[in-house]
Amino acid sequence: MNIYWKILGKYKRDLMVGPLLVLAGVVCETVQPRLMAEIIDDGIMSRDLGVVSRVGWQMILLSIAGLVASIVNISLSARVSTRAGADLRRELFGAISRLSLAAVDRFGAASLVTRLTNDVTRLQHAVMTSTRLLARAPLLFILAFVFIVEIDAGLSLLLSCIVLPVAAGCSWWISRRGAACSREIQREVDRLTATVRENLINFRVVKASGMEGRETGKFSARNEALRAILARTGNLFVLFFPVIQLAANLTLVAILWAGGLKVVDGEIKIGELVSFINYLAQVLVSLMMFSMIATNFSRASASSVRVLEVLGAAGGERAVKGNAASGRRVTRGEILLRDVRFRFPGARDDLLEGITLRVSPGEMVAIIGHTGSGKSTLAQLIPGLREASGGEVLVDGVNVKEYGDEELRERVRVVLQDDELFSGTIRDNLSWGNPAATPGEIDEATRVACIRDFIASLPGGLDAPVARGGANLSGGQKQRLCIARALLSNPVALILDDSTSAVDAVTERMILQNLRRGQRSLVLVTRQPRATLEADRVVILEAGRIVDDAPPAVLLERSRVYREICRP
Repeated sequence: MNIYWKILGKYKRDLMVGPLLVLAGVVCETVQPRLMAEIIDDGIMSRDLGVVSRVGWQMILLSIAGLVASIVNISLSARVSTRAGADLRRELFGAISRLSLAAVDRFGAASLVTRLTNDVTRLQHAVMTSTRLLARAPLLFILAFVFIVEIDAGLSLLLSCIVLPVAAGCSWWISRRGAACSREIQREVDRLTATVRENLINFRVVKASGMEGRETGKFSARNEALRAILARTGNLFVLFFPVIQLAANLTLVAILWAGGLKVVDGEIKIGELVSFINYLAQVLVSLMMFSMIATNFSRASASSVRVLEVLGAAGGERAVKGNAASGRRVTRGEILLRDVRFRFPGARDDLLEGITLRVSPGEMVAIIGHTGSGKSTLAQLIPGLREASGGEVLVDGVNVKEYGDEELRERVRVVLQDDELFSGTIRDNLSWGNPAATPGEIDEATRVACIRDFIASLPGGLDAPVARGGANLSGGQKQRLCIARALLSNPVALILDDSTSAVDAVTERMILQNLRRGQRSLVLVTRQPRATLEADRVVILEAGRIVDDAPPAVLLERSRVYREICRP
């Protein structure tokens, strides 16, 4: 909750002015029925046009003042809510960017998207509701009820006995049930978003397989589930207004009957009865406002839980990292895994077990194994993208947990198996590696990655457009651009996680030879046996364990597993 106070604290002046404007507007509004009673009883009934004119001008001036106060308050509430929403969205996106891969997997990409969009928007609406209605509803109710009691205490008992208990009970029921329904709605939105996202990401596969009908069926099922819960929730909230309306109509009939008798008996005047009915309308309006507040806050509470869950997860990971990492620097690129274990959350068995591996500065080590042996997971442990379940992962003799994320991942660069490009230009994508890279540095990185000639052949060169995900480039071109991007940060250790799988054998060999000349530590995770021939050592993984570690020429002689992997 501290994050909310931190954000709203920046707008405390507007938040303090808002209730004052609300009070001014409510006072102008609640005085009007009393002035109307004066016009009726002292002006119209007495045929005194002077009273009608004088009081009428007072009502006009009060209406204008109330309108101005309302307009200014609406402007302030809109400004505070939109800015607070933008601040919260920025904080949440920053928290998401700090999450580990395990945390992102736990939340799910679709859920994180809806938390960043739908949930923050709902909280933004709650802020707007608070600044406009949270002060107005009780003030309008109190002032209107005070005037009602002043006019006739007996008639006010009818209001207290019929409408107020019903409204209080309905508001309590909605606030209790609404939060649970809202959480269920958001879960269904997450599932629907995940279905759409998966379909769009795999759109080519769906088209190529002719499975549009199946995917449409999956979407329809998720869409129907969301519709059903929305319908149930809608019925829950819709019931409130007819119940209040019925209670209000019964109260109005009772007041007209009892008030009419009092007018006949001369106990109250006609103008007072009219003003009493107007105040009754204001009380009903305030009760409707309470219901809107209860509805919005029950929905916002569910969204708040989801937002705070992400912020808490990111804060916990930051706390684990600590602040001591700021002084640590990676200089040599020595990598040491000491008795490392790793298990995915919820899994029964370790994926990696007892891994001990050293990569000396300037050494190239290839990691190879059958599918599911844990190669990619091992590669992700080194730059801290995943956290080991046991043992230690050291870089330059320091546990990776003690480095700052920026320092570690800039100096120990990883090109992932499914690395992506972003929409923009080739220059934009390369600048991710180093925004301040000089033309010479860009030229050298693209040369090493064997992509320089291709870039030069494009209309626009470095300024040639790149579609989202690099859709206008081949797989090999994307991989080489990703390698060049990583090189621009001048890493002392480079991890290639099957990053040359779409490149032909000749180009792959040239890239690896160019990388070796850079005197940086290289970890090559690959499914391509030909790539291992360039390595100083080859590490063979089987079922999460290292079964052999030797130069490739030695393994060809002694390792049956390596020969099986290398077999065409």
